[in-house]
Amino acid sequence: MEVNKMVSEALTKVQDDMQRLDDLDLDLLKPEWGDRDSVRMARKSLIGFGQVMTQRLESLKNHLAQPVAKFSSMLGEKKQFTTFYAWDSDGIEATKPGDAVNGGEDPEERLERERSRSRDAKGKGEERSDESENSEERKWNRDTPHFQWTKGMKLGAAGRYVVKKKVGEGSFGRVLACVDETTKHAVAVKVVKGRDDRGVGVAAGGSPRKNKAAFGVFSPKRGVAQGVAEAERPRWLPLEGPGNSAVPPERWAMSATQFHGFLGACKATQVYQALVQEEKVDMYKICDLFVKPWTLGTGNSVALLLNPQPLAAEVMISHAWAEEIDECSEALMLHFARYTITEATACWFCVFSMYQPGDVITIQEQLELDPFGRVLSTMNQLSQQAFDEARGMVVIHTSASEVYERLWCVFEIGKATLDGVPTKAACSFAYIVAQSSRSKESLQVFTENARCSVPEDEERIRELMMSDFGGAEMLNRMIWDFRLAMMRQMGYELRDGGWHAIPNTSFYRKGKNASAELLELQAECLRKLALSFDS
Repeated sequence: MEVNKMVSEALTKVQDDMQRLDDLDLDLLKPEWGDRDSVRMARKSLIGFGQVMTQRLESLKNHLAQPVAKFSSMLGEKKQFTTFYAWDSDGIEATKPGDAVNGGEDPEERLERERSRSRDAKGKGEERSDESENSEERKWNRDTPHFQWTKGMKLGAAGRYVVKKKVGEGSFGRVLACVDETTKHAVAVKVVKGRDDRGVGVAAGGSPRKNKAAFGVFSPKRGVAQGVAEAERPRWLPLEGPGNSAVPPERWAMSATQFHGFLGACKATQVYQALVQEEKVDMYKICDLFVKPWTLGTGNSVALLLNPQPLAAEVMISHAWAEEIDECSEALMLHFARYTITEATACWFCVFSMYQPGDVITIQEQLELDPFGRVLSTMNQLSQQAFDEARGMVVIHTSASEVYERLWCVFEIGKATLDGVPTKAACSFAYIVAQSSRSKESLQVFTENARCSVPEDEERIRELMMSDFGGAEMLNRMIWDFRLAMMRQMGYELRDGGWHAIPNTSFYRKGKNASAELLELQAECLRKLALSFDS
């Protein structure tokens, strides 16, 4: 557990250092640092090294997770044999971030208490007794098999819970993602070792519409711990939809009102309020903490849950995922205001358009449908029909994350340009202000340095880059031209090799009030969603 703590601290330190590097303002270079391009390349190299270190530390932390959970269980006051975790189960209280999942006590505090007791009990035989007890538990863990499950298996006395997949296992049992056949809600069932039947003991369930869980299934690689309280699911969010496997990808869209309203619902939860006090909330966390648990087991993306009559995409959003969520929302709001695009416009936003949990249909299965290619093809057809040029593909730019370092984004920009799809930049006000006095050369992008978080995706995109663009050189030129046009679009003019804001532009006046207007917009959109769907 000490090693696990050290790895966690090292991981946090590396991530903080990477964030500081990413936040470095190249416009404030000191002469002794060297020229701008050298500093930029050095920063990129250091961030690349940090990403490698982060992956290795995360791998080590994953390897330590089971031994830590096992040792923590050994220190507990009593063993838990069979537990069912469902939404708002009677007698089960949702744990808060930072609370222990079992026993309500932090494992490290329990470990320190046990150490202290061992030191005080020297010569009294307690130490030997503890060792004997732990040996029995170790033997039980070693000799008792895990519950054997298959997809589609029915659990519970009446076969009420249908197994979809395994989401985790610990010292004493496995946790399975299931669908409650009675309520059609996604639930998690824990079955202890040694059970070879399907009559899993369950706690009496409360009202499932409150959707509070004592066990959450989140991705550990983005720093979201397993076992934290799950955000309360909005009452108005439907439980059923047409299904991503049954609807063509170009119709996995949602209106801008639904996008802003969904984010408003996330921000209204205690989970979000606690998280935002500690760190920046990016799209990875929105996906892990809200999108995945709120759609788990449904087979429907957020867009399809909100639209039983699927919407055909009119705007495709390309974004970095690591951007701060309010900046992302603000950039889209400003873009729509600038081009007089209505909030009813159907947007294809991968986080909300694709089914993220991966149990009913996996991400890979959805990618095999070529969703991006099909959406861009739809955009191209619309533009050829005298479709509004302001629509098409929109690339989100924020100050907290560089969109051109994500390989998916640079490929999508190049592909859209190649296919003749109108492509525009949507920028947060903080990003716009940060562009002042940038040199023309600083807009150059080397797409060969862009990366994907999934190695298989990166390999696939590299192959497409070679077949569609003949390599990175042509794509670099296309991105360069796009960024030059973007600067002029934002109201900048080039003078003496640097970009300068044109004073008193309407866009700047609009941007200064963006934060306040965004809050009002999200609140209004959330109200509309609640009125539309809440029964």
